Amino acid sequence: MMNTLQRLYLWACERLYAELAWSYDSVSWLVSWGAWDRWRAVVLDYIRGPRVLELGFGTGSLLATLVERGYQATGLEFSPAMHRETARKLARRGLVVPRVQAPAQMMPFADGSFDTIVATFPSAYIVDPATLRECARLLRWPTPAVPDNGGRLVVVMGVSASHSPLSLLLSLLSPRSAAAHPLVDPLLARFAAAGLTASHLTVPQGKTLVHLILAEPNAMAEGGEQRKS
Repeated sequence: MMNTLQRLYLWACERLYAELAWSYDSVSWLVSWGAWDRWRAVVLDYIRGPRVLELGFGTGSLLATLVERGYQATGLEFSPAMHRETARKLARRGLVVPRVQAPAQMMPFADGSFDTIVATFPSAYIVDPATLRECARLLRWPTPAVPDNGGRLVVVMGVSASHSPLSLLLSLLSPRSAAAHPLVDPLLARFAAAGLTASHLTVPQGKTLVHLILAEPNAMAEGGEQRKS
């Protein structure tokens, strides 16, 4: 169960995605002791292929970085306030990036549209079965001849620290991120049920560990039928 501090944190996060969206970058920097961008950037080492979709792009910092690195990036975000903040940030950097306001459970893209889907510190929507099914649908599918050449879902689930002043703070961050769901077999089973083979990876970042989920579409769809290519 969540304690009072965790409930307060969740309430504050809801405000940051609405009327306080203008302060999101500053707050993220403060609560992470300046590490937020480094934690988020871990996904860049795991991108596969040029076509990248970012779920829940927030204020657009990673989205801008993706474009500046040459990726064909697209963003999906449900919060109108975050869309406004991102539009301003992209304009300042002279970037034009396709963006869609829609829920992750119903994404308006064609099957196999992306090589990689990324999400950093998402809320629990990321493990909603509908979201995972949509990700499996949108990723480039593997072929029977080369089963490991499909697309990839890369999720920064959370961050942990031991023997560090950050450890208490990171324990509060967990409910906002999907790290509130234990990174164990039951969580990975949700990915499997959606047609995704998933694994948990930890990446050292200074005195912290960034927890990733890497998931790829199965060559076989749910129910045992081979997917159409």
